[in-house]
Amino acid sequence: MKKSLLFASALLASVAAFATNDGSTYEAKNGFTCTNRWVADLNNTGTFVAENFDFLNNGDRVRTATLNPETNTVLLGYSKPVLMDGDESAVNTAYLVSLNLLDGTGYKEVALTLDGSPIRGLLCANQVGVDNFGHVWFCGYVQTLSTTAVKLYKVDDLETGACSLVAELLLPTEEAATADGRMDYANLIGDITGEEAPCTIMWALADPGAANVHRWRLEQGSTEWEPGFEGFASLENNLETYPADKTWGTAPVVAMVLDDEYSGAQFYTDGFSTYPTLYDTSGTKYDDFSFDEDGVFTPKTGCNGVAEFTLGGTPFMVYALSQPNDANVIGAQFRIVQLPDDYSFSGMQLMWDLPEKAHGTVGDGIRMHNLVTKKFVDANGKEGVYVLSFKCKNGIGVYVIAEEGFDDPNGYLDGVENIAADENSNAPVEYYNIQGIKIANPENGMYIKVQGNKATKVNLK
Repeated sequence: MKKSLLFASALLASVAAFATNDGSTYEAKNGFTCTNRWVADLNNTGTFVAENFDFLNNGDRVRTATLNPETNTVLLGYSKPVLMDGDESAVNTAYLVSLNLLDGTGYKEVALTLDGSPIRGLLCANQVGVDNFGHVWFCGYVQTLSTTAVKLYKVDDLETGACSLVAELLLPTEEAATADGRMDYANLIGDITGEEAPCTIMWALADPGAANVHRWRLEQGSTEWEPGFEGFASLENNLETYPADKTWGTAPVVAMVLDDEYSGAQFYTDGFSTYPTLYDTSGTKYDDFSFDEDGVFTPKTGCNGVAEFTLGGTPFMVYALSQPNDANVIGAQFRIVQLPDDYSFSGMQLMWDLPEKAHGTVGDGIRMHNLVTKKFVDANGKEGVYVLSFKCKNGIGVYVIAEEGFDDPNGYLDGVENIAADENSNAPVEYYNIQGIKIANPENGMYIKVQGNKATKVNLK
């Protein structure tokens, strides 16, 4: 038996205990491929009541996820209800959940603390992220930005959960009357410490009566966060939305376009009642879905999430497609489109809607569909991007979008059925346990059955 088959068999069995492939085959398009690495969701795996994913059943307290490039892990912010000494009832307490990016295994949960004390409060770990220099950060939900600061934390130790308070960002008094609102989710780029690069953080206001965003900036070498719109924390003018007769509703999101200065000079918003739209920091609207008169590309409203990435210089956009309980959709999905070289929305080409069978059909009320990307380059210089999809109460998964011929440096193989082996359908049957060790006389249990060019997982009874 080939070594690669042994490795992949063990990997598949390991994944199967917690997550699995979504079972769909996605057609290559325009020289690019799409495969599912693993998924754990209601439609494809049927349940979250598995050892590693039971926490997702409390999805209204697990709202955001990200990728940690330093450790190849998926991180989720968890505002976990905990009853401690002196509590009359359980209080949201900040936790960080981690899973293996490559197969969904390795569940770990750590409480986040400041000066040795638990970090607590309403949705205190509502947004989790990793900056461009590997620092893990998080912040909580804020109901009234005119009177309450956004507390921005950095996780200093992923093993112990020890954190430091990086900033308390309070709206200037002169802006409170016109730029107040609720903050659910934030977007941060650069270096949160300001040591190696500047840093920018932005968020959009929920239900403000008018579209508005806040922006704060930390210059390299500084420790002072300054309002990011020419001395103002918020734009003076209301942003022009699409559709024009709508303003942002529940839990809008911002996704800044990465540039060399980590400036967020261009940024997307997706605002529940509106569609993904691209702006600059003057408030000018660059692009939206108004070109789409036939509604071919336009997503449903009610679900927020947008990002972009490039492969071999080709730009792509990824965005939340539907709110899962919409009767006119199959469930929680996201869409990948290829953009022309000038990044214009009007030139987008539909690539894939993922997962094919959707994550689930639970209306979660949280709105946010997390879409985060990480690029890998193989030994031949071909690029592949991992796309993390997380829709609370519905599911989580990792997809690989790549140039054709991409040889994933993480050893990913698209299911044991596609692994090369001796093409001899009359070959004798061999059994291997989940560690890839050949078993001469298998008894009851789960094994990998290998016969000629076919390898399958079987449960012997």
